[in-house]
Amino acid sequence: MKRLLIIVLLTLTACSSATPTVATPIVITAVTTPTVAPATAPVTASPSYPAPSQVNVSAVYEPFERGFMIYLSDRKQIWVFIRPTLANTSTNLPVNFGQWLAYADTFKDGEPETDPTFAAPTRLLQPKRGFGKVWRENAPVRVGVGWALDWEVPYNASVTTYPIGTIESGKFNHKFSFHLITLSDGSAIHVNEATYMWSKQ
Repeated sequence: MKRLLIIVLLTLTACSSATPTVATPIVITAVTTPTVAPATAPVTASPSYPAPSQVNVSAVYEPFERGFMIYLSDRKQIWVFIRPTLANTSTNLPVNFGQWLAYADTFKDGEPETDPTFAAPTRLLQPKRGFGKVWRENAPVRVGVGWALDWEVPYNASVTTYPIGTIESGKFNHKFSFHLITLSDGSAIHVNEATYMWSKQ
């Protein structure tokens, strides 16, 4: 097929001139705007559950008739571990679970370390200083653990804390904590803050 090119010239003829004038051609440019896909909305990461924390702290351990106490220097707290008295036990093995209590260590140097009104039975001891103050001022502790079997033993404890909670409205809502702490003999115990119970591995 042959293409037919028609050029239309607009000629303006002046009365006094025989030379034709050619009009300037009009150029029309069509511009096509590309369609851009809408940007993807940024994705908000879901809040992560807090990781457990682990610290090594200076601690003090003291055994009692029905449990033990631990002093943790980073918290400045005394933790009391009470073993329950089980009836009709057929063995003399220690009970490795029981009630857990926590107290602030308020003992200050210069205060009485013991109280002479508490006379310990033979081969048993009245706890001293911070342990003794918690023991003397709190009857549930005194009745629960009984008398001390030996003096305090300092050691380095490893404490791992697991925060327990829920994710609510995009934020972590802490409910309580679960602890794993080593004892002076290298064994470890679990502490559940929600139930105030402890158990030994």
